Amino acid sequence: MKKLLFILIVLFVPIIVSAKATTKEGVMETISTIQNTQVDDEIVIKNTTINTNEITLELLESNKVVTKSIPYTWSDNKLILSGGTIKRGEAPENNQYAFYIYSILESKTTAPYEENHYYNSTLIRKMLEENTKKIIEDHNTGDTFSIILKETDNNIYQIEYQYNLAGDDAPLVSQQEINTDAVLTNPNTGNIHFYITVLLVIMLGITAYTYWGKDPV
Repeated sequence: MKKLLFILIVLFVPIIVSAKATTKEGVMETISTIQNTQVDDEIVIKNTTINTNEITLELLESNKVVTKSIPYTWSDNKLILSGGTIKRGEAPENNQYAFYIYSILESKTTAPYEENHYYNSTLIRKMLEENTKKIIEDHNTGDTFSIILKETDNNIYQIEYQYNLAGDDAPLVSQQEINTDAVLTNPNTGNIHFYITVLLVIMLGITAYTYWGKDPV
């Protein structure tokens, strides 16, 4: 029985060690390190500063230095980035800066690219064309990234991007891990922390049985 316990520990420990838990502080620290990053044609994020309720971007746009602020809040384990606005039948206004941050965060997780959940201007306009609700929302497959459109005036919607730390693809990974494919992908059917907890309970149960129980004769 002790041999079985040893084998189980050897098998499960790599999973436990590899599991990642991204914290709110870790997310904000990651955002603050965004600098000298090309995000669009002739647009480069030169520096990023985190304030109490705002993310401030210093950008180089068409060889001109500009500063843009993106309001943000935390709701439980969700980072909410306030984007621009959109009026039905028109293109979003002042939304690209929040979209840059959202896209960079998405690229630093294990979330797969899904065209029907890539919340750029084209998809946002399509969402409004296909829906008449006052609050419209959509989530990617792992429920890690999502968008919410809230009507604030007649046919004008506020755009919000969300990053859910409880989502299946939430853990942030380093560029080195991305390059070497040394990334732990969470199960598609639920959060990996649940599975790790189950494994730990099983291991503890086996340990207790080994030391206090008796094997059948």
